[in-house]
Amino acid sequence: MSRFNTSTNHPLIPNAQQYMFEKQYVSIHSEDRNIIKFPKSSEFEIELPQDYLNVQGIRLITSKFPTNLNIFSNAQQNISLTFQITNPYIPGTNPNPYNPILDDIFAALYNYINKDFVINIEEGYYNPEQMVIELTNKFNFVVTNMILNSGYLTPTEQIAYIASGGYTNFIINYNEVTKKLWFGNKSDGFTLTNNLNTQVTYETTPLRCGQNILPEYSPWGLSWYIGLPRCNVVSVVDLSANTVNSATRFYYTNVSNGLWLVPDPTLYQDSCYYIEANYQVNLNGPLYMYMEIKGLNFIDETEPYNFSYFTMQSNQTNGIVKSAFAKIPILMPNENQWYEQVDGYKIYNPPAERIRKIYMKLRYHNGTLVDFGSSEYSFMLEFTLFRPQNAKNYLMYTPESIANSNAS
Repeated sequence: MSRFNTSTNHPLIPNAQQYMFEKQYVSIHSEDRNIIKFPKSSEFEIELPQDYLNVQGIRLITSKFPTNLNIFSNAQQNISLTFQITNPYIPGTNPNPYNPILDDIFAALYNYINKDFVINIEEGYYNPEQMVIELTNKFNFVVTNMILNSGYLTPTEQIAYIASGGYTNFIINYNEVTKKLWFGNKSDGFTLTNNLNTQVTYETTPLRCGQNILPEYSPWGLSWYIGLPRCNVVSVVDLSANTVNSATRFYYTNVSNGLWLVPDPTLYQDSCYYIEANYQVNLNGPLYMYMEIKGLNFIDETEPYNFSYFTMQSNQTNGIVKSAFAKIPILMPNENQWYEQVDGYKIYNPPAERIRKIYMKLRYHNGTLVDFGSSEYSFMLEFTLFRPQNAKNYLMYTPESIANSNAS
């Protein structure tokens, strides 16, 4: 050891094993991501402005997200509904002048019995009044197209049928008191086919990541949102139609005695058919979305029940440990307050040495990624840091202590 010079004029300052508590904030905007690599703002990776060292805790401190989310979309698999016309009106002996179009319409509908009509509503957000208008128009539209393409109507009859407005027998209404939808038809019996065996198959979209939403029990499709059960519902004939004793009369309104569904006056001895939804409409969609940050998740989450071999043979939980980083409330377009305080922390013990990148995604409880479209959002993370301190010995003097020392 004599060959080595061990003296130094720069001795190492010992670590006092004391730390200063410090908070650091970072604001993240979705438009700052690599849009070429991450075209969807619901999932992306971003590099932070600096290395955050000795991280003891992280939490979501503020957030601002758009409210113009599509509650109904192909990605959510809740824009389709199927139905059948099971008892079409038979013209029979008509005292009015003979109309061959009625016979051809009956032939087209009769040939289509037990076959599903499929409607697809527009993607977006609906209130109940908008939903009933959309459903009424789509129901009548698909039946009109089937009749025109059936081959039973001559070209001249097709022109006349289009000029008359096509098929207009479906009327769907909303009872503002009971908050339920009513499905009506002015002449033809029908069935709403909500059974899984008749549900349409959605194409796989990037936002679904190959998952299928139909086996879920809630929410499982458009029928669930508008208050229908998960089974076929057959329409009931209204024997007292067009009278004050009509089963479809809404007593809370005096407009036309509350009779919103009456037989077609141009048809001879026809009957009205109706279905009252079993449950109230619920058009608000998910109440929360979940933020996942790779390596930072600390929230455990239960999963929707599914009928499988595991659930039949075991009473164990099918939840996910460390599933998400934050649970964020979703406000509807008619709500005026967005932020709800989030008090969850991700704690590190010992502190994390370094954090420089985050990979995050925003999803609903069922795993579907949130579709923000072209809208952007922003949030802020709070990093709690431990700053190591050097050992320091301070001698503190006051003027009084100096005077007393000189006197002695």
